[in-house]
Amino acid sequence: MKDNTTIWFLHGAFGMAVDWRFHTKIMAAAGYATRAVDLWRFHNCQSLTLQETAAALNAEVAACEGRHIIVGYSMGGRIALHAILDKKSPWFGGVVISAHPGLADEEEKRKRRESDAEWSLRCLHTPWDELLEQWSAQDVLRGKKENGWGDRRNLESRKGPVARSFVQWSLGMQDDLREDLAGNHMPLLWLTGENDQKFSTLANKTCANLPAIQHEVFPDCGHRLPWENVEGFCHRLIRFCDETLGLTSPQGNL
Repeated sequence: MKDNTTIWFLHGAFGMAVDWRFHTKIMAAAGYATRAVDLWRFHNCQSLTLQETAAALNAEVAACEGRHIIVGYSMGGRIALHAILDKKSPWFGGVVISAHPGLADEEEKRKRRESDAEWSLRCLHTPWDELLEQWSAQDVLRGKKENGWGDRRNLESRKGPVARSFVQWSLGMQDDLREDLAGNHMPLLWLTGENDQKFSTLANKTCANLPAIQHEVFPDCGHRLPWENVEGFCHRLIRFCDETLGLTSPQGNL
């Protein structure tokens, strides 16, 4: 495979590793090996914090040969940020999609922990189809039809780990990573959708004046941009990987 490099994909909340199946096929055709990570397995036997999950993933990746690039969407993007900034980071580059760098205000953190605790309880007690409808009805998640997602009904058998993730991986439990990102020197691409104003504005403020981080806004896409424009996202990812590995010269923005 290309330059002995593996691309590791991290899904979002209520997501699955199979969500990346179309993306991994396109990346394979471009010569890249891929691994779609099942994040729920980090809650199978114990509950790991964001920091502990990132450290566990990094240890797993460090045991593999070659170079590694991490790609994380939303919740997976927050885990990816912790993995990238970990002292034992094995990553050569990273792509963060529709992710939050962390809350600075303690009251906002408290409110988010309370909200996520409610979602955790819903995971355990609300009929699964009804729960999925409630999750997708949030304003930030509205957009074009997603292309290639796995069947969320298959997650019902793993509602325990999903419920635990809302507590342990809550945005209210996350560090504010903006200061740490200022010291990052790893190539990092931060993607948001044009129709996702909240996260585009947040990413723009986060990445301002940080030369190692490039923020790009995908046209006519929302929060779930990797599935709203599968080919466009993959082509941008391929270009980022090629440039990061020195296989091609940097080009202009989209």
